[in-house]
Amino acid sequence: MKESIMSEENAIQPAATTAPAKRTGPTIDAYLRGAGFEQEIAKLVGDLQVAKRFARVALTQVMTPDKSGNLALLSCSVESLCRCLYTVAEAGLEPGRDVYLIPRGKDCTVTVKWQGYIRAARASGQIKRIWANVIRKGDLYAIKGGSEAPAIEHTWDLDTQRGDIIGAYACAEWADGTVEPEILTRDYLDRCKAASTNSGGASPWVKWYDRMAIKTAIKRLCERLPLGAESSDALAKVEALDRDDDPDGFVVEAADPTPPPRRTDKIKGALRVKAAAGNGAEAALRTRVAKACAAAGYKPEETAALVNAKHPGQTLDQLTADDLQALAAQAEEPAIAAANLDAIRNGAAG
Repeated sequence: MKESIMSEENAIQPAATTAPAKRTGPTIDAYLRGAGFEQEIAKLVGDLQVAKRFARVALTQVMTPDKSGNLALLSCSVESLCRCLYTVAEAGLEPGRDVYLIPRGKDCTVTVKWQGYIRAARASGQIKRIWANVIRKGDLYAIKGGSEAPAIEHTWDLDTQRGDIIGAYACAEWADGTVEPEILTRDYLDRCKAASTNSGGASPWVKWYDRMAIKTAIKRLCERLPLGAESSDALAKVEALDRDDDPDGFVVEAADPTPPPRRTDKIKGALRVKAAAGNGAEAALRTRVAKACAAAGYKPEETAALVNAKHPGQTLDQLTADDLQALAAQAEEPAIAAANLDAIRNGAAG
């Protein structure tokens, strides 16, 4: 009997030593739901309410299934995910809105969206807005280089089939109205594609060349913009994690945030493009008039007087493109310009 009991104890003993599960800490979802995570984020962002929102958004991203229905981010280690989240929070960015969280086995990696770079730049308070686009064959564009007021004008016709991408640009408007452009050629974009960490068939450069071109232009532009010492250092840390990888299949919402087009979108888009094209053409004509008048010896107030004489009650900014074209032609004709100037100085322009 004694021997039977000892045998039974010996049989039970191994089970008792191996029963506890091998857990080194809380699971990812449990940690993100806890107060400790919010407190750590609050230390980085300096605001408890912002930290609470960040924690909710982070948990939503982690618990959102990919296109295969898997919660792939839960396979990452807590340390890896938190390293990414802390770095993103320190840069003043937010997962989903500004960055993608992408699992690579047990490691969590980050891809910064172009919206993230814009948000970081505007946080300095010195940048009013940033815009960017790709240039395609057949588009109308004009690039003004040099150190004084460089700029780019870009328009296209929705009724015309646009060709392949030949470049990309990003522009930032400073608080004083000055515009800072960054213009990239197709050759430069192709070299960026070749240098990407994922340059194979699954690369986002293959699927979404236009989006990656826009992001690259914005990223280059932001290198010259004032981000502030802390924001700059924090963004540099995020960039160190930026893989430029394909988010497709990992973050459902972030994979393609563009909603399905509505029937009115095309009409509204056409109106916006035509308005932009008209404004750009008229701005160029106004500049042409001002330069021609200045070359003919007109003072700014005399140019204004010429406009009022030809179009009573209107200013240069109020003239139509046809009126501006006619006025520019007169200002560029030396004899007519001189006669009008004499009439203005004598008190009656004809």
